[in-house]
Amino acid sequence: MPTLPKKATRELIQETVVGVTAAMPGPARHQESGDIEVMFHQVRVTESDRDVLRFLWWCDGKLDEQPTIHRMKVHLFGGVWSPSCCSFVLRRTAEDFRDKFDEEVTETVLSDLYVDECLKSVDSVERAIHIVHQLTKLLKNGGFRLTKSSKWISNSREVMASIPNKDQLKKVRSLDLQCEALPVERALGVSWDIENDEFSFDLKVLNKPLTRRGVLSIVSLDF
Repeated sequence: MPTLPKKATRELIQETVVGVTAAMPGPARHQESGDIEVMFHQVRVTESDRDVLRFLWWCDGKLDEQPTIHRMKVHLFGGVWSPSCCSFVLRRTAEDFRDKFDEEVTETVLSDLYVDECLKSVDSVERAIHIVHQLTKLLKNGGFRLTKSSKWISNSREVMASIPNKDQLKKVRSLDLQCEALPVERALGVSWDIENDEFSFDLKVLNKPLTRRGVLSIVSLDF
């Protein structure tokens, strides 16, 4: 199997990390983040394909009785095919309803969603508020509920104030947005200090052998 040269591999990792964190760039910008709630379970599996997802079930845990055979109707968390299948449906939703929403809202689905997580950065409070509400409506047409943990969060207090309390991140709902600091939240696997709008990595030092395999196993925990 061909492998990339060491320099190319290192540059690829750097470009990927920089590209992801740059999705929410710059001072005086308004960032917002939301998750699609149980995304895989919102997309049904074609009936002719459901036999692949058969499983046995013992009613009431009675293992001495004959099990019944069931089939999953929706895509599985952990299924290697699930991200691609569900992302296709997500993008198709954006295309099907393109004429009912602003182009920027449609492009947010096509360019600023990473599987089930949305990261968006805009230069005004008005645009941020507009995108939050319009994006939620657009995805609802496809049966997707866009929230963050699963509720919305933003580094703009004005944007947060425009979002119904029930749709805000749970740890933010009880905060006084006028004076209390916003929390630290996860965004694409890295820590986002929302109050200061800074990214950081929580490094865990593990006792691994100083071999290629050992080093890669540690690095992969952070990226």
